[in-house]
Amino acid sequence: MNNQRKLHCTYKNNWEIIQWIIPVIFSAPHAAPQTREWERKPCDELTWEIVRKLCKKTWAYGIIRIENFDDDPNYYNEWLSLDFKNEIVDLMKKNWIKYWFDIHGCKDDLWFSIDIGTNYGENINQNLDFLINIQKSLSNNFGRVAVDEIFDAGKSEIVSTYISKQVKCPYIQLELCRALREETEYLISLLSHTVWDGLNLRN
Repeated sequence: MNNQRKLHCTYKNNWEIIQWIIPVIFSAPHAAPQTREWERKPCDELTWEIVRKLCKKTWAYGIIRIENFDDDPNYYNEWLSLDFKNEIVDLMKKNWIKYWFDIHGCKDDLWFSIDIGTNYGENINQNLDFLINIQKSLSNNFGRVAVDEIFDAGKSEIVSTYISKQVKCPYIQLELCRALREETEYLISLLSHTVWDGLNLRN
């Protein structure tokens, strides 16, 4: 696979859209700072770089929020926050996307390296085979992997919960600890294998 191929990127409102080939999409709604109840919160550092590199390495689609317009797609269902989510829905429907990963960052002082948020199975349509494949692949590479431990992606405003009601295919929220995010190249390499092998996209 020629990973030197140039990404096809377009820009709309305060996000970047990456058009690619395989039926997978990665998103980074907190790659830029977000605003909740007029309080500005920092970005999930390196998630912009992680999603961009994942798209280039795997040939997946991507959408990255690159600027804060006093919005937060994981908190509001209005204005640009709602537009961001609907843009993902539109991308998924037009390009027959089968899997979606919402990339976030968490702190290092938790017992896990990665928390997989599925809203207790609701956001993956109770597809346990999908969850087992992803969890097994991530555990083999990263060790301490939780499911719906803290970041369960269960609130109605959260990107993955909103979109799971619009498009019926598996979506998960991946919370990555800071130590993993800082090992960006290592993380990208292993997450790429998770996408290709865990989802059986090589066949």
